[in-house]
Amino acid sequence: MTQKKTEFPEDFSFHQDKILEAIKLKEFIKNRTVYITGEINDDTALRVRYMLERIADKDVRDKISPDKREPIILKIDSPGGCVYSTMSIISTIESLKEQGFEIRTIALGMAMSGAFKVLISGSKRFCQRNTHLMCHQPSSFEFGYSTYMDKERNVEIIKAIWGRLKDIIVHYTSISYTELDDITEKNKDWFFWPEEAIKYKIIDEII
Repeated sequence: MTQKKTEFPEDFSFHQDKILEAIKLKEFIKNRTVYITGEINDDTALRVRYMLERIADKDVRDKISPDKREPIILKIDSPGGCVYSTMSIISTIESLKEQGFEIRTIALGMAMSGAFKVLISGSKRFCQRNTHLMCHQPSSFEFGYSTYMDKERNVEIIKAIWGRLKDIIVHYTSISYTELDDITEKNKDWFFWPEEAIKYKIIDEII
């Protein structure tokens, strides 16, 4: 007897991908955990914002009051990346906190540059005992400028961004504007081990 060959519709792979995506979606909502790994860019920011907001939306739909909500966990292992992508993630975290959500940020291997700023914006901040952290001013970038006047304008934009980032750092840690200005003047990267991070209130606890 000849066994009949199973035939799948041409769009089977598409539906399979959708099913896998639905499973992943269910899992991160169930675990209430979002990861930032590798470089922070537009795609990273879009994914992280989407996942954070979906977890929050479920709590709202389920009518869970702020005092009954479980924390949302954001685990970070990143060297940083695009400053605008970074700031969009911070804005989402701050918005959710204002809505009564607790966002716990946990640094794993490293949280540097933009990832450092995301880490400090959490409601409660943690890192592992061998995590390396780093803070510095944003690097220069170009938007296709070519004239001398345009390059001067680019410098002004960088200064404005750094000013806003300094406000964020000072607000969430015990690092002072004077210490951050020292970073600017010496154009240096400021590295922290967990013990130093505790001292500057960058994190609340080593885990």
